[in-house]
Amino acid sequence: MCTVAQLRAAPLPAGTCTGVAEAGWCYVEGAAAGFACPQALRFSPTGSPQAGAMMWLACP
Repeated sequence: MCTVAQLRAAPLPAGTCTGVAEAGWCYVEGAAAGFACPQALRFSPTGSPQAGAMMWLACP
């Protein structure tokens, strides 16, 4: 099992981490989430899970 760090959206370009070099994920809202949902989780290119990986999201 491994942990992927949360990247805070506020200081990120366009409010999303999809173009950030640092490995991680971010919670986005509005335009950064796309048009299917008002909120979404996005991964940076180096933080994306491997194909077939199972993921769990938990809050401390």
